[in-house]
Amino acid sequence: MKKTKLVAYSSMITALSVVILFIGSISFSMGYVTPVITGYLMIFLIESVSCKSAFITYLATSLISFLILNDKETALFYIVFFGYYPIFRIYLSKIHSKLIRTVIKLIVFNVSMAIIQLLLVYIFNIPFSNIFGTFGVILFALSLNIIFILYDLTYDKLILIYNSKFRQKLDRFVK
Repeated sequence: MKKTKLVAYSSMITALSVVILFIGSISFSMGYVTPVITGYLMIFLIESVSCKSAFITYLATSLISFLILNDKETALFYIVFFGYYPIFRIYLSKIHSKLIRTVIKLIVFNVSMAIIQLLLVYIFNIPFSNIFGTFGVILFALSLNIIFILYDLTYDKLILIYNSKFRQKLDRFVK
């Protein structure tokens, strides 16, 4: 692949990711959804180009979104987890035991979510508002884990759809 096409393709994904994250930063409810969508965009780069270009795109999107988004929570969800997870997932797929792979995924996810909350509270002074007390924290954590499991399952399905329906069309543009 020519370097100019590689740069153009990666730049388009970066720009699209930043725009999507920006939309999420405007609306409170979309702030949790848009980092997930941008994580799905990495499928295009990982499957059609390389993990290296996906990582560079992740870094560029992280830097730009952190600098321009008012809602740091949306940016942090992308930076701390959803941006790099698709790349990390490739390396996890080399582990043969599905149980070990799933446990590692859940540990990484939960540590990432804890880091996000700590950064928001102690660095950005955004309080973790919880009107339901300890029960609310447990319910929030369980909800996030269920959403993550659904995200991971959906990610597998999107890779299959991409490879069967879109890859040949996009590979003509990329290669």
